[in-house]
Amino acid sequence: MGLNFPMPSTDRANEAPAGQLAGANGIRGFACLWVLVVHNVAIVFPATYAGLTGCGKIGVWLFFVLSAYLLTYKLRNSGMSGTEIGAYFHGRFWRIIPAFGCAVVFYKFAGTAGIDTWSDVRSALFLERGFAHLWTIPVEFKFYFLLPALVWLFGHIYRKFGTHGSIIAGLALVGLHQCFFPFWRLPDNSIEPSWYIGVFLVGIVAAYIPRTRSATSATWWGVGVLLTVVALMPFVRQLILGLQPTRYLMNKYLVLAPLWAAFIVTQAEGVGVIGRFLRSRPMALIGQWSYSIYLLHWFFAIKAHELAPNQISAVLTSITLSLLVGCFMYWLIEMPARFCRRMFPSKLRVLAGHLGKNN
Repeated sequence: MGLNFPMPSTDRANEAPAGQLAGANGIRGFACLWVLVVHNVAIVFPATYAGLTGCGKIGVWLFFVLSAYLLTYKLRNSGMSGTEIGAYFHGRFWRIIPAFGCAVVFYKFAGTAGIDTWSDVRSALFLERGFAHLWTIPVEFKFYFLLPALVWLFGHIYRKFGTHGSIIAGLALVGLHQCFFPFWRLPDNSIEPSWYIGVFLVGIVAAYIPRTRSATSATWWGVGVLLTVVALMPFVRQLILGLQPTRYLMNKYLVLAPLWAAFIVTQAEGVGVIGRFLRSRPMALIGQWSYSIYLLHWFFAIKAHELAPNQISAVLTSITLSLLVGCFMYWLIEMPARFCRRMFPSKLRVLAGHLGKNN
């Protein structure tokens, strides 16, 4: 159909220790629902496509910022030793590749994602091409190799200059990045992480900003960010200002990434009206399953359009099936992979402890 709506990024596990970032999974769940609704409405109701152009990107920037934020938070807490960095890369592999590989093979036989031949399967698995919504996988997975170095850099800056120094350094690096990869030249759904470093930098810097613990402040910030984001959507601008929908929102991450960073910093503790909603059990569960939901939902959206175009019942059915099948895939694929993620790093730490005692 030529619909290139983007999808959320891939870092879905609850990276933060339980109880410290109560709203993290709920933020994932919120972003997942946002993207599910946008994709399904735009696909099942083609007439809405123009008014929703770029709105899927809103969810992408949230997931990119959140991914960088949580991984930076994790590395800050665990330290930057060789053992921890080894555990980090080991964890990233098991977090992304098993479920992604299953989804690629699924689309080879089920269709709807453009993965039609075994050559396409190879290109997808080796992160050489981005198919349909799967383009975000190469972006994030490649960026994971750069993130520890950036966390190390900002860790030194933070220890010497504090939060303000980290923010200034982040602004400087984003400005430098824009000199070489300006946002207005961003190719649609590029799989090259170099175009998105500015987005990830915002998430890294946000991890060095104190989180909001005031319920009142968190609520006002959350409402303000959400209203601003909604106001940027093409169909809203048309309703309020009479502006015809354009593709302007497709590359506006320099606006949306800082907004989402503010949302994460103020809602991660799960305080306030929005924070309490985000830390609710349903939102946390959707966030926990969101990677699998992301991988498979495209199939249901396309089939919903084919079987019942322009029917709201098709949208609701597609979203429901995406959630249910995502839950199933989480338990079938992601949970065993999570066991592999945790098993080897724990052995590394034990070995490092023995070596330390022997030395």
